[in-house]
Amino acid sequence: MSNASRCLSRAARYEGLAGRAEDPEIRRACRALAAIWREMEPLAADYDREPDPYAKERIYALIDVIAAEQRKVA
Repeated sequence: MSNASRCLSRAARYEGLAGRAEDPEIRRACRALAAIWREMEPLAADYDREPDPYAKERIYALIDVIAAEQRKVA
């Protein structure tokens, strides 16, 4: 599985969780996480084709955003 496919898989997982969440804050966080994973997908696709320092830097920045968002609902 490519890195880009993993991003889309994670996005779909969080969309599913958002759809089942009863708590509005958890639903919002899951939708935000899904959006971040979708944003990361084209960067991962570029990186899968040819390692690009910009894509790698941006991916790491988005991973930090994901971690912060996850802490809000943990």
